[in-house]
Amino acid sequence: MSVLRFAPADTMAVTSDQVARLAMATQEELQGYARSCRDFCEAVPAETLVGNLPGQLALHQRVVLPALREAIHGGENVLDFACGIGRLTALAVDLTVFSGGRVAGADVSRTALARAAQIVPRATFVDIPGDGSLPFPPESFDVVVSAIALQHLQFFPVRHRYFREFARVLRPDGRLLVQLNADDSGRHVRWFERGDPGSYAGPGDVVCGEAEITAYLPLVGFAPEKLWRTEMDTTAVSWERRERGLADGWLWVHARRRPGE
Repeated sequence: MSVLRFAPADTMAVTSDQVARLAMATQEELQGYARSCRDFCEAVPAETLVGNLPGQLALHQRVVLPALREAIHGGENVLDFACGIGRLTALAVDLTVFSGGRVAGADVSRTALARAAQIVPRATFVDIPGDGSLPFPPESFDVVVSAIALQHLQFFPVRHRYFREFARVLRPDGRLLVQLNADDSGRHVRWFERGDPGSYAGPGDVVCGEAEITAYLPLVGFAPEKLWRTEMDTTAVSWERRERGLADGWLWVHARRRPGE
């Protein structure tokens, strides 16, 4: 596992055009993208959502749990964004609920949420529209976590809105832990692209590099603290490796909400 701690050389220039694209969307585009998210997720059979749950949880123990232990302290309130059937949610419950905290999972798939409620009864699960909004009051959580989710959001204004929402629902100095798809080649870094409002997921999944996400986080109210790489927590060969032969993996990002944001 490689760990990147921050120095000025780890940043990159952000152009005014890139910043302008962050919030560029019409209400029609946002609503259309929300429909595409829900349609895509609801089309996945419940059996596929569950899959080899014991095996996947074992992989999470090896790859995801160390990251969660660094982000979540006992007795805190945690949001699992795009929780699916609750694999990561279950780990978060073990880390905080038994010491007085609470865990909420949010997702656009009602099918997944129904499964999650069965698998992780100690958590609360909430349906979200998929348009970049979260149905929680400001400063509701100490920690926001997300895995195997943000790389699928191909319409940048929605990704941008979610990051702003993460900052809004976090308490001052709250912590953000997100997993992104990384690409060492530098040829497919697309974090600042506007993206396609009609496409939720597919072979064009968004990848990014350390410098790019480091430059982005201060724009949405976060101070990056640490980035590190791990192997992909999946039994399948990733699309990037299979189709392009690229050396890819998971990029973990640990950041804090900046005071006053």
